[in-house]
Amino acid sequence: MQTIAIQNEEKDAEAPKASRLGGILDRAIAPLFPGWARRRSEARLHLLANEIRRSFATYAAAEKTRLLKEWPAREKSADEAILPDAATLNARARAAVRDDWAARSAVDGFKRHVVGTGISACSAATDPATGEDLEDYNEALDWLWYRWSRSSRLVDVEGRKNLLGFQRLVAQELMTVGEAIIVLAYEKRETEVGLVLQAAEPEQLDAAKTRNGDREVRGGVEIDGFGRAVAYWIKTQPQTGGGYAYDSTRVPAERIIHVMDPERVRQTRGATRMAPVLARMRHLGMYEESELLAKQVESCIGLIVKQTGLGDAPIGTRPSVAASERDEKGNRKIFFEPAMVHRLAEGEDIVPFNPQRPGAQYAAYTDQVKAEIGAGLGLDYATLCRDFSKGTFSSQRQGLLELWAETDCMVALMVDLFLRPVRNAFVRCAVLEGRIEAPGYFEDAAWRTAYEEAEWRGPPKKWIDPAREANAEKTAIEMRLKTRREIYNERGEDVRDAFRQIAAEKQLAEELGIALPEDAPKAAPGGDYGRKEGGNGNGLRRMRWRFPIERF
Repeated sequence: MQTIAIQNEEKDAEAPKASRLGGILDRAIAPLFPGWARRRSEARLHLLANEIRRSFATYAAAEKTRLLKEWPAREKSADEAILPDAATLNARARAAVRDDWAARSAVDGFKRHVVGTGISACSAATDPATGEDLEDYNEALDWLWYRWSRSSRLVDVEGRKNLLGFQRLVAQELMTVGEAIIVLAYEKRETEVGLVLQAAEPEQLDAAKTRNGDREVRGGVEIDGFGRAVAYWIKTQPQTGGGYAYDSTRVPAERIIHVMDPERVRQTRGATRMAPVLARMRHLGMYEESELLAKQVESCIGLIVKQTGLGDAPIGTRPSVAASERDEKGNRKIFFEPAMVHRLAEGEDIVPFNPQRPGAQYAAYTDQVKAEIGAGLGLDYATLCRDFSKGTFSSQRQGLLELWAETDCMVALMVDLFLRPVRNAFVRCAVLEGRIEAPGYFEDAAWRTAYEEAEWRGPPKKWIDPAREANAEKTAIEMRLKTRREIYNERGEDVRDAFRQIAAEKQLAEELGIALPEDAPKAAPGGDYGRKEGGNGNGLRRMRWRFPIERF
């Protein structure tokens, strides 16, 4: 009790001035308003008890000791933490992508592995009752989707980006500012589906607007009581010079595709993935700039004149030198020519200058910082620096596996939050316009789901060592660990298209009388292996492998 009393006295001594004034006010109003004074005192005691409880931390990281009291950390919701800093973070992140090589390389590497040459879709509609493929519907829809997705004139309201361009833009925005906004629009066309996309930057959201009637607007997003987006307030009219106007337009959430990867509950807006490393990238740039400036200064020095005394000149004065032998600032000039001997003044000596920049620790330090930046961005060192000289095949393969584990999640996010809604909207437009027949699409939810089903293929994953990877895929097929469809999907190809192409090549070879190497008969391994029970033709007993039978 004595220890607690002492701590309470120390706590009271450190109490803010407002708290002491509150106690004086309680004592002053107690004779006139005892109930009010009692309620105020209870509230103050409750706050003081909470402060005391927080001062006795259970976790070491939560202690408020002398060593940790300067650790700034406040309880904030996701939007309280993100929205006030969003403008500054976004501006710095975009400046880093423009000017900093590490940020630019991180964005490009993220786009390469998340999008690559494009995330494609193949219609996979089946009859909900029988499970049979709707081949005519699938072929017709795939042809419409192929023509639309590859045309920037049809996809983009600005006429600059096709669907691949939108994918790359969304991936870049996710890395740079943590979110991407796409508006669904419609243009009536004679021969093509009228769906059109319009990209908007997060900076176009009206952050100054706070309410719309009884609903709250956070960072330009109008939300309901559950935090669900109801509408977006977007600055659509450009100012002179390309900026955004101050007035915003309310766009219903049904027309908005808001792609972000929320990290907390009730998070309305995204945050740049570069936030943890932006300062690190800035400091690395400053360090390299300082090294460059120091090297430039060193390069201006050829020799150093070391002066150990001033000869007959009094202390604080210069030796008598003719005015013609001094420069405009009064410094003595020394002229050197080939095969000449220069006579130095008394007390002077010539010392060769040996520059030491960059130092021996320059590469080790910068490589460590680059690795830390890559780790903070979810990228490996090789992807960030495009340096593949460090490590063996196994280490590079492990790095790729870790990178794919990171980017495969973003590919799935891209498909589910952006591409699938776009394709579903495309199917609805195609059905409404009568460009494709889909009986029961609007009447039956099961049929609608079946018509919208698609098989998505991410960017192809290139091989480091084709021979090793091919053998691994062959073993996976033989052991029934993978199907050919899965392997072709990993390569960004369609197994049906591949098999059709193989069949066409075989037919053409037969017509021309060409024997393909893969169709040649193969000899049984080991000579007479397998011809006789218990032998393989070489006097070796054939072993029979028995595997345990597991019951399920």
